[in-house]
Amino acid sequence: MTQKVTHRNVESYLVNFIQDLYLIAEYRDVKKPNMGMDFPLDIARREIKRTYRLLDEDEKRKFEECLTEEQKFYFDVLIRREIEVVYMLDAKSRLLERTVKENKEMQKKQESRIRKLEEQVAKLEEDKKQDNNDLKKANKKLKELKASNSWKIGRAITWPVRKLKAILRKFSNGNA
Repeated sequence: MTQKVTHRNVESYLVNFIQDLYLIAEYRDVKKPNMGMDFPLDIARREIKRTYRLLDEDEKRKFEECLTEEQKFYFDVLIRREIEVVYMLDAKSRLLERTVKENKEMQKKQESRIRKLEEQVAKLEEDKKQDNNDLKKANKKLKELKASNSWKIGRAITWPVRKLKAILRKFSNGNA
């Protein structure tokens, strides 16, 4: 129990498993083919898989080198396929977890970006309101200026000069 798991452990489990298969096949009742033997075989198969997964790559290689053809057949058919399915499911699960994590990170970035854009829009709207207020003030001042007597006098004094300027423009553009 306290020793390191080696290929010998898996090999002995497999040998016992194969012997159990033969015993069940030899003594099974034709009328009751399973005789309730699925449960002990499932336990043995799970133990082989669990122990095999504990081996490092070197021990796995040693295990496969010491197997007979019959043992290789039973290991491949009854155990390896299940181990490979579990590895594939684990890999898919890890990929799914990584994808979910990446999606969450991307969602956080997008939410942060949206908040920044909303802040910029709010600032632009505030600036637009300020510009509208400034424009209203400027238009009000312009109205006040145009309503003043000094503006009216200035416009009357500069009227002949403005008319002369307009006429000269027409001649210089060739419209006369």
